[in-house]
Amino acid sequence: MKFLYSFQVLFLAAISLSSCSKNDLTETDEVQLNTLFNIKEINNGFIISGIKDSRITISKLDANFGPVWQKDNYEWGELFSEGGWGGAFYSVEVVDIFQNDNGNFVCFISVTEGGDVIWHSVLIITLDKIGNEINKIELEHTSLLSVIRTDDGYLLFGGKLIKLNSDLSKAWESNDQNYVFSGAYVSPMDDNGFAITGTWNSEQVYLQKFNGIGVLQWTKRSYNPKAFNDLGYDVHQLADKGFLIIGRTRDLIEPWDMNCFLIRTDMAGDTIWTKKFGTESNEWLEKFIYASENDFILKETVGYPNDPIQKTILIRIDSNGQIIDSKETSFKKLLYTTSGYFVKVEKTGDDIMTFSKVQLNDLFSK
Repeated sequence: MKFLYSFQVLFLAAISLSSCSKNDLTETDEVQLNTLFNIKEINNGFIISGIKDSRITISKLDANFGPVWQKDNYEWGELFSEGGWGGAFYSVEVVDIFQNDNGNFVCFISVTEGGDVIWHSVLIITLDKIGNEINKIELEHTSLLSVIRTDDGYLLFGGKLIKLNSDLSKAWESNDQNYVFSGAYVSPMDDNGFAITGTWNSEQVYLQKFNGIGVLQWTKRSYNPKAFNDLGYDVHQLADKGFLIIGRTRDLIEPWDMNCFLIRTDMAGDTIWTKKFGTESNEWLEKFIYASENDFILKETVGYPNDPIQKTILIRIDSNGQIIDSKETSFKKLLYTTSGYFVKVEKTGDDIMTFSKVQLNDLFSK
């Protein structure tokens, strides 16, 4: 299994917000920060994580992005680097945060450290309702790519599949998957099982199905007869129990031209159709932002490494892979909420992020 490591020291300034009307989806609020790991909706607002003064910062915002509390004094939250490639470095990233049934926040954090030899571990930090640390667990010798919450706990996907109970004790773990680092993603299914996509031996997109106790049921990976550095970034189970996989593809005859890749399968993971589109720039589909029965909004990235200016494209497709609309945008995060609107986070300055509420039909307005 291969891993790619990059490191940046990022600075997050103090949060400063103004108020806006909950019902006015045209107004925005500005937050002083340089970068944002993630934003997660909670019952009465949002929880965000990022970097402040080389330390992890976690903040609670109300429904209108007003500050409730901000914490950056965690001992585990330092971020520093020495020597770059070949030298020692240490980095942490908040992969996801969930609010449990007690109202506390469970933070899943990826840790990378080392030099010539790279080590990975996972920190699981529980914070109380105002952000104070009350518990910490470390899972050694495994990486972390994504986390999903289940009815009875959490499923961690990275160097292993690890199922945790709701009290964070380990229920089981599985090493049956075979993937590489980038883009690999785990998605829940309606039978309490899990679907995973990624890339097989850096060449073919794969789809794997596990049951609810982590037993591998099948693997499919023959989606491209001319596979070369293909990758599945995200997967969604459709209403007909089949799957829609999004990612990237390259042809052997065009090794520097990466294109968007769409794969639709039946419930057994067998191909119904595949579609490819793109320009001379490298581009790929990397995330489902919104999904309904026949309407999907995806994040597409264009440019890198052929073009030094990387662009973000919002794509809207139907269940047959037909592009309905697209728009170049500057959002850093786009979150669909349970209230039926989107939260768009855009960078408007060196240390300013703008949070705004947007309706579905306004996402593609010119």
